[in-house]
Amino acid sequence: MIKRDMRYRSRIEIISSILQAANGGGATKIRMMYNAFLSHSQLKEYLMPLVESNMLEFDLDTQTYKATEKGLGFIELNNRLEALINAEEQQQLQLERFKEKREALLMFNNLLCP
Repeated sequence: MIKRDMRYRSRIEIISSILQAANGGGATKIRMMYNAFLSHSQLKEYLMPLVESNMLEFDLDTQTYKATEKGLGFIELNNRLEALINAEEQQQLQLERFKEKREALLMFNNLLCP
């Protein structure tokens, strides 16, 4: 995840960030904290529920976390939803620009042809 801004993030965004940090296996708590932009206390709040829901697994030998198939499915679904939301936002921006241009053309037309 690329740090976009310091705005409030939803629980879904934070969960997705943690799972992405653990994607590929062998992620330590430090790595997940760094990649997900979380403090230790914030990370602790999410780890146990993610492990209990089988989205994340803990390897006792290496003391690392790995995203499970279920966790990877969550990442994929979240990425699809974000893409749809971004596409909708882009369409709204284009519609607003079109309306502004149309209004400017109408005003210009009214100046030329009173």
